[in-house]
Amino acid sequence: MAIQITRDRHGARVKDGQILLSRVLNQPGATDTLFDVLAAAISCLSKGPRMAVLGFGAGGFISPLRAMGCECHIEGVDLWEEGEQLFRELSDDWAGPVEFSCREACSWLKKRRGAYDLVLEDLSEPHPELGACKPWASFEELPEIIHGKLRPDGVALFNLLPWPDTSWKAILSRVSGPWSKAGIIEFSDYENRLLLAGSSLESSASLSRKIGKALGSINSTLRGGYRLRTLKQD
Repeated sequence: MAIQITRDRHGARVKDGQILLSRVLNQPGATDTLFDVLAAAISCLSKGPRMAVLGFGAGGFISPLRAMGCECHIEGVDLWEEGEQLFRELSDDWAGPVEFSCREACSWLKKRRGAYDLVLEDLSEPHPELGACKPWASFEELPEIIHGKLRPDGVALFNLLPWPDTSWKAILSRVSGPWSKAGIIEFSDYENRLLLAGSSLESSASLSRKIGKALGSINSTLRGGYRLRTLKQD
């Protein structure tokens, strides 16, 4: 199904069938979608200025992220160049430092020099029945590649979707494999799950409070629409 872009006075929605791929705003603020929670997790987890985004899309998380006061340098990659063009049209004046490469994510990340403070994996691809699903590389190759590109105290953040005929337990176990600690964010209104992984994650209770405070700072309606629990700890 072709990607559809619907514009309104606040920006644009990007959808693949019924799947919301991005909500791009023309000014910093809440999207009232799961991108607010993505942004809040980033703002609370990142301990340095350098961030990589695999699956940039149209940068839907950047509006809430900047509204939260996070000024990290974003390096994004995606094969869908039109998404970056839409982001630049609507958000370039205030978006801060954002670089973009139109490349395949695995090969791009392998060739990047230096280490990242946070890597967001937000890749998806069309699926004839589900509308959108994760590429197989998100489970097979990328966890190890991302682990090798993080600083010792760096954090990985995965935006996950169900995989046909596979349990969530198997998906989460595979993706979190390289890390000693991991947490999972579940939503009341989205089938997505956000996996947080790193060697120095704080407790789920503490992190949940911080994420809730970040969401409250931009008056996001998602503040009460998620639950964070511990997946594994050493």
